[in-house]
Amino acid sequence: MGLTGTIPADDYRQRALDFYCPVVYTRTIAEAVEDGAVSDFTVYNVPVELDKKSKFKYKIFDGSLTRAKMELFNLIKTYKFPSIFDMAAKCKTDEKHPAYKPSKEFWGAMTMRKKVVYEAPAKISIVYDLLTSDTERR
Repeated sequence: MGLTGTIPADDYRQRALDFYCPVVYTRTIAEAVEDGAVSDFTVYNVPVELDKKSKFKYKIFDGSLTRAKMELFNLIKTYKFPSIFDMAAKCKTDEKHPAYKPSKEFWGAMTMRKKVVYEAPAKISIVYDLLTSDTERR
């Protein structure tokens, strides 16, 4: 049995997951909380200042994402997808589709941009402070 809560970022792992462990059951986080499988939680969005190196990387990936969005936007009218997100999700694995290349660029840039934020050095100290702060605030 294979269990995952995170969709793989690359096509190879996604195809392997689909082949060896096809999805047979899903449930939403709301259903899991309601059933008591997951504790109720609150999401806090905490801004994190990026250092110079991280800002530089983020800008590069953001530029790639913007270019891919523009290419997809120009194609969406022809192929009638509800959004560029849906188009990129569908076309990133179809090498013959005209939107394949911008779809791959879209997902790659979005993944790398997210990685820059997730791995920001300042984030570690903020998370530590949140976890060790007064329990009444949690």
